[in-house]
Amino acid sequence: MHALTVEKSSGGTMQTFLSDPKKIIVRKDLGRYRQDMKKITKMRESLEKFGQLSPIIVTESMELVAGGRRLAACLLSGREILCIKKENLSNFQLREIELEENIQREDLSPAEEVKAVNDLHLLKQEVHGDTTSGREGGWTLNDTAEAIGKTKGSVIDSIALAKAVEEFPELKDCKSKSDIRKAAAAINRVQERAVRSEEYQENVKKIERVHVSHLDARIHMKTIKDNSIDLLLFDPLYEIDADQTRQGIGGTPGSLSVAGYKIPDKRTNLSLIRDIAKESERFCKSNSHLYVFVAPEHFKEIREIFISCSWNCYIKPIIWYKPNAGQTNQPLMWPSSSYEMILFGRKIDSKLIKLGKNDVLPCSTVTKSAKFHDFEKPIPLLEDLITRVAFPGCTLYDPCMGGGSSIIAGLKSQLICFGCDISEEAYNATLERIANFEKEGE
Repeated sequence: MHALTVEKSSGGTMQTFLSDPKKIIVRKDLGRYRQDMKKITKMRESLEKFGQLSPIIVTESMELVAGGRRLAACLLSGREILCIKKENLSNFQLREIELEENIQREDLSPAEEVKAVNDLHLLKQEVHGDTTSGREGGWTLNDTAEAIGKTKGSVIDSIALAKAVEEFPELKDCKSKSDIRKAAAAINRVQERAVRSEEYQENVKKIERVHVSHLDARIHMKTIKDNSIDLLLFDPLYEIDADQTRQGIGGTPGSLSVAGYKIPDKRTNLSLIRDIAKESERFCKSNSHLYVFVAPEHFKEIREIFISCSWNCYIKPIIWYKPNAGQTNQPLMWPSSSYEMILFGRKIDSKLIKLGKNDVLPCSTVTKSAKFHDFEKPIPLLEDLITRVAFPGCTLYDPCMGGGSSIIAGLKSQLICFGCDISEEAYNATLERIANFEKEGE
């Protein structure tokens, strides 16, 4: 060991010297925060070219305090290592120095960095007391932020992410803090859905899973309890005379459909939708979601109706794209129609379960022979919409249930379903579907 200099500092005497790197002791009980050693080869090349620009820190017993990668690089190159000796350091001080040095250098992996920030904050609080200990003063988030040159918000974020990495170790491989945040949120949602599903299965025998009625929606809505609905999903008549243009049996527009009954789609003033929107203020929760199938010509007006009734509505429609369909009665004049529009709304406290899902949903239409209702929507489409916003055990209400496809989609998604329809034929079709669903043990 060759002594080079002796310097005075506020922390006491520091001796700088050269040493054989093999004599440096790395304590196993003080785990290193920098786990990624892949840059050691480049550091060795730098040391051989420029020399060691920054010394490592060791104790009087030659135990490493900070500089693990520099030590590894010197070991690889077989050269002496420049050291600074700090004496009389406690375990707390050893960890404190390592943490602060590594955080300041900013080349830890995201998971390593947030863990280091979290542990530094806890260590400082253990030494100086925390702000809730009843002591005078105490170590605060602002103190940690100042110590490492970060903002208080950054420290809070790092502590939260460190807890996520501790709970889900697989997050340590994330390439950025943003990736840790997103992955943790996704895992939490998956776990919550699993818990909700388990609770649903335990309680399913005690719960009536489905409640449907043959009633006008205006009457039936009055039976729905206050603040009881998580998802309002309905497909009202488009009020565009669609029954007169849709091809029925024999390919004749306006003829009887294969569902066995015909639903009139008269042009009115959207009064039913206004009534549903108004009543939804009472029976929907503060974290509810909304899907309404609408005709393009009515999208703006229906959106404004729901906004006036305390819904936050997406400015653009969700698009149901029908890859297997394209229909027009005037092919020489107009393109074939292959999509429908869905209004999406949310209450102030609502949050999506599945994040980043597209607002265009490809889904084939129901084949004519399988339809229970002339304007039926496919169950896979409705399941997709439902599982974006509702956990198992949530409540769904469809005041225009038609042939019951929304009810079946809700049951498949383990929801408690409420619905009604003014058409007796549609109500009977729904009962048939529910019976088939229960018989098949879905």
